Amino acid sequence: MRTRHRATLLVACVLFASGRALAQDAAQTASPPAKFPLVSTDDCFKCHFTPAGNPAFAESRDFCHIETAAIWQQQDKHSQSLALMVTGEGRKLTQRIVGVKLEDVLRFDIVPPGAATLETAAPGTALRTLAVQNVDFAPPPEGAARADYDRGVATLKQCFACHAPVGERVAGGGKRKTIENGVSCQACHGAGMAYETVHQKPLWRLVKADDKEREFGLADLRNPARRIELCASCHVGTRSHDWSFSGEPTERFVRHEWYAKGHPPLPGLEFVTFAAQQPAHWRTVQEKLFRPEGFRYYRTGADAEDARNFLQFVLRTDKVTLAESYVTANPASFSPDPAQDMARAKEVLVSGLGVLATYAALVRDVNQAADAGLEFSVYDCGACHHELRSDFPTTTRVRRNVAPGRPPPAFWTLALARLGAAQAAIELEPAIAELDAAFSARPFGDRERMHAAADALSKLSWRASRDLAHQPLDNAAATKLLTQLAHPQHDVERDYHAARQYAWAIRELVKDLAGVPHRNYTLVGAEFHRPPASFVPEPLVKLLGGVQGARVPAEHEEVRRRIDALFDGVPSSMPGDMNWHMPLRLALPAGQEQHVIANLPDWLTAVATYDPEFFRTKLAPLQQAYPLK
Repeated sequence: MRTRHRATLLVACVLFASGRALAQDAAQTASPPAKFPLVSTDDCFKCHFTPAGNPAFAESRDFCHIETAAIWQQQDKHSQSLALMVTGEGRKLTQRIVGVKLEDVLRFDIVPPGAATLETAAPGTALRTLAVQNVDFAPPPEGAARADYDRGVATLKQCFACHAPVGERVAGGGKRKTIENGVSCQACHGAGMAYETVHQKPLWRLVKADDKEREFGLADLRNPARRIELCASCHVGTRSHDWSFSGEPTERFVRHEWYAKGHPPLPGLEFVTFAAQQPAHWRTVQEKLFRPEGFRYYRTGADAEDARNFLQFVLRTDKVTLAESYVTANPASFSPDPAQDMARAKEVLVSGLGVLATYAALVRDVNQAADAGLEFSVYDCGACHHELRSDFPTTTRVRRNVAPGRPPPAFWTLALARLGAAQAAIELEPAIAELDAAFSARPFGDRERMHAAADALSKLSWRASRDLAHQPLDNAAATKLLTQLAHPQHDVERDYHAARQYAWAIRELVKDLAGVPHRNYTLVGAEFHRPPASFVPEPLVKLLGGVQGARVPAEHEEVRRRIDALFDGVPSSMPGDMNWHMPLRLALPAGQEQHVIANLPDWLTAVATYDPEFFRTKLAPLQQAYPLK
């Protein structure tokens, strides 16, 4: 009863957004032009949401599939990010944060579920659970109400920084712009005008990743370090203005006062799990290698005349050269032999370091101004909000070298970063210790020392993350990493959030070693190529309940269920059935049917009742299968 009451109280103490510019109708407020012009999401849908028989798309089908936009649109919560802000419980939270009625500062129309279907909609029409259209700021009022309006608009722009960052062109709408697509294609891939046409050509694969981003604006999201930098900018937070499409100085982080008004706590980001449950609309390069020779230009270059014509008549630039192959065009993204890389294992380490680097940079930047007030959101929440940590005795909690009563930095950000630093052979511990000491030097920390320590830790972590991105990480290295995860150090098992990071990572590594594809191919049409058959290695056979092998596609689902059961708190008749995510709550409120706000009481209960002994018990079979040597 106590836990339930506490969770109910905490629901009243949390918000719903982060910061960014609206990019609205030109008649409202003109924004500085972005370096690269934006296109419409409908332009992306012409190819990425297209019937399979489109001849214009056929030449790229060995590399790119057509279902990517459909998955984003119909299953991914990112396409609902604006709708979640302005409808239902999200609308109430937004109004509490903004401080005025939403209709006083923002105008929009809601397209209800069922208003269009795949059969009745025009080709390329965006179909989502809920859509927001005709978004624009309300006209400013006159008199005393103007001050509240201006504050509301400024706060909304900060919310839009993560919930609707791109003011893109409206198809057929002239100069009118919209944010209605939420976290749309260009919010992640970059403003598309310069690359929209040229990236459809197979020879684009030979353009070096740096050139694509510098000359055409296409973000290098094949690079796992670059990818986590983007994702963590919202899912961890940043005060950097580098992400602004409008040129306005907006920031991407949830302030403590917003949490106090209702914003749900951001769950610790473990990228591989978040991507899998999102669900991912892309395939890893390893999954594209369904043929021995790979896809076109994977290991080979272009004919000299074809290359010359492509540069002269398609790219129309002399500032880029074509690489000898796709692999050499992406040196920061893959090891020399991508086929041998264990994609999930590498991503766990690269993103773990990137998360720590982003968090440390946020600590540095929120404390940068000498006259700035304290920003409590960068401290370990459980240090003050005891209800956000386990009820179990103090002797079972994380042992940290900090002064009692002085809130330390967030512990969970260290869990996977430490393993990544070890793999990259970079010594992280002195930098971690200095940040702890800076936080503990006086109540709420020594500001100058925190700034210097966080800056050093961020730079060191980014260096390790980027180094790991192009280092080989094969089956043996992934097996070693799984062994390390099965035998946690630094009191990881004593902290709910850190244990959750380990549990998520373990599940994804076991999938890697068992040969389970990143994508669920049983849900994809029969015309798509599938990865080759694979077999579960011997140490996992007993661990997963005697599964001897896996065949694509159907038998992979049995392996997935058995992997789900690794941390099942309430075993059921079907391995990995309904209770697989309990009690760590490993299932995120992903997709478009589940809502973060509705999930909050259950999650808060899980935090308060977390028992480290449960985690140790669940690790025991893994420790037997993968003993320390």
